[in-house]
Amino acid sequence: METRTILPSASPAEKPSTEGCANCGAPRTGPYCQACGQRHEAHLAPLIQLLKELPSALFNLDNRLFSTLRWLFLKPGHLTNTYLDGQRVRYVSPVRLYLLFSVLYFFIAAMVETSTFLFMDFQGDVESAEIARVLPKMMFVVVPVFAWFLHMLFRQPKRLYVAHLIFALHIQTVWYVCFVVNVVLEPSANAALEADAFPWLLLPVVVLNEASKAAVMVFLFLSLRRVYEKSRLETLVKMLVILFGYLVLLGLVTMVYVGVKTGKVPLL
Repeated sequence: METRTILPSASPAEKPSTEGCANCGAPRTGPYCQACGQRHEAHLAPLIQLLKELPSALFNLDNRLFSTLRWLFLKPGHLTNTYLDGQRVRYVSPVRLYLLFSVLYFFIAAMVETSTFLFMDFQGDVESAEIARVLPKMMFVVVPVFAWFLHMLFRQPKRLYVAHLIFALHIQTVWYVCFVVNVVLEPSANAALEADAFPWLLLPVVVLNEASKAAVMVFLFLSLRRVYEKSRLETLVKMLVILFGYLVLLGLVTMVYVGVKTGKVPLL
């Protein structure tokens, strides 16, 4: 009598899904993609999941960094869209990217002993020096509120706050790179502009330094257009509102912090 072996049927989690992997398109056969390794998630991870990435944010970087930076700078807003569409494993996470370049910026700023930030000069009295010193701490407050500005200005029922936070992290990362260029080139550019006889060999330095300032605005505008898909006029108006609110927020948070430290603003 012939003996037939009956194999157990695949569990529901192991059966291929009608939907492919959001990252590579391969058939889904479990909680993780068998082709690229990305976890299958129907929605964006909650905010707590982003915070869990903090301990390893500055480590375990691989060749994904170059691909991430290419899309981040050459096609503003594209990286945010692909991340929101589920294509995440091929790129460095927004939290890791932000922390990497924020540390790079403040390290270089400390090395060259600059007192500028956001192209604003904090040279002067003790309070100004305190402001320059505490700016890294302040950004951990400013960026989430910056995301809230985006959430309020671009109200979309199906877009959660964390989606705007992803956008804010990508924007701030690019800004840090622009700030690095500015911090490194600003002294030479200023010296060249103030010289009686302009040293033409420093012309590329001056041009690149000014371009780094313009890039902050241009990149924000192009990113807002691609991610939120609004008209040019609406995007421009909302961008100006965002920049104004960003600078006001940065100033208020910093003034309160310095005031508390110096005793001028007592804690309640």
